[in-house]
Amino acid sequence: MGSQSNNRIFIFLGAFLAVAVLAVVIAVPLALSQNNVNGGDAAINILTEVPIIDGHNDWPYQLRRHLQNKINDIDFMTQNFSELYNGSHTDVPRMKIGKMGAQFWSCYCACAAGGKDAVRLGIEQIDVVRRYTEANPLIFQFTTTADEIMAANKEGKIACLIGIEGGHMIDSSLAALRTLFNLGTRYMTLTHSCDTPWATAFNTQ
Repeated sequence: MGSQSNNRIFIFLGAFLAVAVLAVVIAVPLALSQNNVNGGDAAINILTEVPIIDGHNDWPYQLRRHLQNKINDIDFMTQNFSELYNGSHTDVPRMKIGKMGAQFWSCYCACAAGGKDAVRLGIEQIDVVRRYTEANPLIFQFTTTADEIMAANKEGKIACLIGIEGGHMIDSSLAALRTLFNLGTRYMTLTHSCDTPWATAFNTQ
């Protein structure tokens, strides 16, 4: 009896979900057509009101990997990094077209640097983010709070924030963590692909 009752519940839920999905599939295009708005225009309208906040971008690592952080001669507004450098999917023109509101730039170094020079490499990554942000004030604005993000967006700028990718980059030092925070870091993932003395990575057996 209980099994039959459960089956009826699952059948009912399945039918309800199917009807709900069908309603959305029909209603959304109908609403857009009635308002003479295509999907692309609707997306742009939404992103103008509620800009995207991207939580992870390895661009600083690509700048270190390909340019050794030598960025003084780079035109960030026109340079297509995704065509120049294999592994990069970022360039400012597409960020602007896509209505990127805020970007967390991820500062990263390999796990092999843990316990050696990871803290220094992290600071160098933060430094390059601060440098290209300050060198391009018409494009970027360095931010650390939600209010600052909103203020940057009102001026048509991409808000720049910093994240640290992996706890190995603080060398188990709270002093290092506080220093990275004072330099503008606003998140740190506990691990990357290696354990720390205080956290276990996803790939540990």
